[in-house]
Amino acid sequence: KLYIFMSIYYILIFFGLFYLTGVFASFEKALLASTISRRIRDILIIIYAPQFVFIIFTLLRAIGFNVKNFNFANDLRELNYSYSDQEEFELNINFDSSKLKRKTHRSYRELIYYVKENKFIVTCIGIICGILFIVYVVNNIHTNYNKTYGNKETFVFNNLNITVNESMITNLDYMGNVLDSYYLVVNFNIKNDSGKSVLMDYNNFKLEIGNKLLNPTNTQIGYFIDYSYNIIPKSISHRADKTFGLVYKIDASDKNKRMKLNIYNGTVYEDDEYLIRKIFVKLNPKEYSNVKLAGNYKLGEKVSFEDTFLEQSSLTVNSYQFDKRYLFKYNKCDATGKCKDYDDIITIPAGNNRFGNILLIMDVSYIQQSNTDYSMGYNNIKDFVDNFVTIQYKTDEKKASKFINATPDYVDNLLVIELPQEAQDANVLQLVVNIRNKKYIINLKS
Repeated sequence: KLYIFMSIYYILIFFGLFYLTGVFASFEKALLASTISRRIRDILIIIYAPQFVFIIFTLLRAIGFNVKNFNFANDLRELNYSYSDQEEFELNINFDSSKLKRKTHRSYRELIYYVKENKFIVTCIGIICGILFIVYVVNNIHTNYNKTYGNKETFVFNNLNITVNESMITNLDYMGNVLDSYYLVVNFNIKNDSGKSVLMDYNNFKLEIGNKLLNPTNTQIGYFIDYSYNIIPKSISHRADKTFGLVYKIDASDKNKRMKLNIYNGTVYEDDEYLIRKIFVKLNPKEYSNVKLAGNYKLGEKVSFEDTFLEQSSLTVNSYQFDKRYLFKYNKCDATGKCKDYDDIITIPAGNNRFGNILLIMDVSYIQQSNTDYSMGYNNIKDFVDNFVTIQYKTDEKKASKFINATPDYVDNLLVIELPQEAQDANVLQLVVNIRNKKYIINLKS
C-alpha cells in the first residue's frame, strides 16, 4: 500500500510541476495577483508535507526494518535474561562483502540484458530526453530580453500588466474636421497589481517607423475622445485598471509603413556587459481619413452608430417644435435613492443679440453604450450634442449651421437648440451627426 500511495502522490506532483511551469512562464506576460499567489503557496505547503512521511517509511523499508518481525517476549525467554545479568558483552558483526559484490554484478547484468531486449524503446527515450535537454540549454544560455507582442497580448512593464487593444491612423478629429497632420493613436489597457503606485514616463513608449523613433505627443489627445479617454494618467495606483491612448504625430508618407512600439524596459548585466531590455509591440492600425455619408433618416427612425467607436449607441428624434421658452418636468434622485419630480423652464437669455433667437425643442430617445472609451468621459445627451451634432437649415437666401446648445445635462429624452429666428421658416432643417469619418443626417424638414 505504501508504494501505491507514493505512486499516486508523485503522479500528482508531476502534474503540479507542469502547472507551475505554466505559471512561471506567464510571469513575462502578466503579474500574478496576490490572492492567487497565496493560494498557490498554501497548496504547495500541503503537497510538500507528506514527503517527510514517505521518506521515513522508505528509509525503514530500505534498511529492512519491520516491527512485525520482532517477538520480544520470545527473545527474552531464549536469552534467559534476568536483571542480575549486568556483565559486559561483545557484539561482533560479520559483513560478507563478497555477497554484496555478487548481488551488484547480477543487477548490472540484468540491466544490460533489459536494455538490449528493449533497445528501440530505450533509444527513443534517450533521443527525446537528449533533444529536450539541448532545447532547454539553448533557451537558457542566451536569454532573449527583447520580446515581441501583438494586439490583445498582455506583457509586463515596470510591474504593470499592459495590453495594446488596437490602434488607428487618422487625419480627422472626433467630429470629422481635417487636422494639420496624420496621427497614430494607440489604445492601451493598464492594470496595476504590484501593491504600489507606479509613476509613468511615456517617453519610454516610442513609435518605431523604419529608422525613426517618435515620442508621443499627448497634448493632441483631445482630438480623439471618441476613440480614447482624453486624460492620460501620470501614475497608475494600486489595483487601478486604466484604458487610454497615446498619440504620435506622423508624416503622411509614413502612414503605410510597418510600425511597432519600441518600449525601453531597463538594463541587465550579463557576460560582463550591460544589455538594454526592450519590449516590441507590432501594430496593425486602421486608417480613418475620409468622411462618408452613413445614411439619411426621417423623424422617428432610429440612427445606430454601431459602425463608429460609439458602437451600440443610438439616437432617435421623435418630434420637434419651435418656441420662445419651454416648460418641462424631470425626475431626479438624491443620494439615498429617493426620487422626486421637478419642474423647470428653458428660456432665451436677454442680451448678446439673442432676443430674436428661437428654441428648437426635440423629443428624442438617446441610448449610450456604457463600456466604450467615449463613455468614460461623457455620459449624457448634452455632451453628445456638444461633441458631434450640428444643425443645418436652408432658407431661400442662405444655408446656415450656427447654433447654441441649450440642452440640460440632467435629462436624457430632450434636446434643445437655440437658433436664429429665420430657422423656423427654413425650407430644409437637418440635424447632422458627425463622428470621425461617418456622417448621419436626420431630416427634420425637407
